[in-house]
Amino acid sequence: DLFPKDRSVYIPPVDVKDFHNTLASLSLDIAAAPLTQCLFNSGGKSPVKFCEYSALEIATVATDIPTYSNIIKDGITGLLVRKEKYWIKALSRLIENEELRKTIASNAKKFVLENYLITKNIGLWERLYQKRENLDFLQKEAK
Repeated sequence: DLFPKDRSVYIPPVDVKDFHNTLASLSLDIAAAPLTQCLFNSGGKSPVKFCEYSALEIATVATDIPTYSNIIKDGITGLLVRKEKYWIKALSRLIENEELRKTIASNAKKFVLENYLITKNIGLWERLYQKRENLDFLQKEAK
């Protein structure tokens, strides 16, 4: 059984304002970020799960699609899984190898803190906001 009852816990949905505190309170060592390999998930999703897990120094196993493979360095900041049959192998690898699990979690946290904090990307957000304001202005002028 992939999720034995004595080693897994179901957490019911929580309000978004409580999500990070709830996630942190679980004291997880490993997190899974599975996505079905389809066009929407490959181009329309963000790697936010990886960033949330990594900020809390949780090692991540994720589906090997561009959403995650564009940000995760396989074996360094996380583990990427190409086929469903390899999920157990990847999870087992992290469960059985504490040093690897801790190294990946530490590398991922460092990577996310250095590259994905809003304070590190404030210029990008300002430019996007300005473009949005300009677009709104142009749309109003066209009416």
